[in-house]
Amino acid sequence: MTSLLTAQHPYFVGIKGVAQTALAACLIAAGKVVRGCDVAEEFVTQPQLVRLGITIDDGFSHSLPKNTDCV
Repeated sequence: MTSLLTAQHPYFVGIKGVAQTALAACLIAAGKVVRGCDVAEEFVTQPQLVRLGITIDDGFSHSLPKNTDCV
């Protein structure tokens, strides 16, 4: 298993949460490709995630992207 610090393609479940968004922003700044999922409801953090270029999948019942190396 790859750790969060060495992962190149981390995937966040519940990415719209305040702490998840902050951690995702740090990983983007470190050159990682971040993606995640959450409920379809718009959160206060969503504009920041969009500005960071993070893809947000709706819901929790889909398969992980093939290149995911840490969840």
